[in-house]
Amino acid sequence: MFDGVLVRQTGASSILGMFARPVFADPEQEERANILRVVIIGTVIITVSMITLIMLFHPEAAFRCAGTMAFVSALGLTLLHLNRRGNTRLAASLFAGGLIALITVLAVSAGGACVRQA
Repeated sequence: MFDGVLVRQTGASSILGMFARPVFADPEQEERANILRVVIIGTVIITVSMITLIMLFHPEAAFRCAGTMAFVSALGLTLLHLNRRGNTRLAASLFAGGLIALITVLAVSAGGACVRQA
């Protein structure tokens, strides 16, 4: 038992262990952590797949796309680790905040959301 929260850690020391279902003493916390794990992994997979397609069709945007993929992947891996340690609410808040920050930075760096006049 680790800090009264984590019951057992199944392979978390390995890279693939981060993707394993978290196990906690409280079944409700375990279910919430598993839902967040699925959402994070799904978001990272879909984002990297779609951004790869954008890079193929718009090579001029490769630098922005690479930065986006790196940020989303790093955010996902960091928050999966935080989630496995029992900080599910913090990980969910940082996940939403990180995606909002990414969208904001991409919008501002692309010229903002204003309509250009001819």
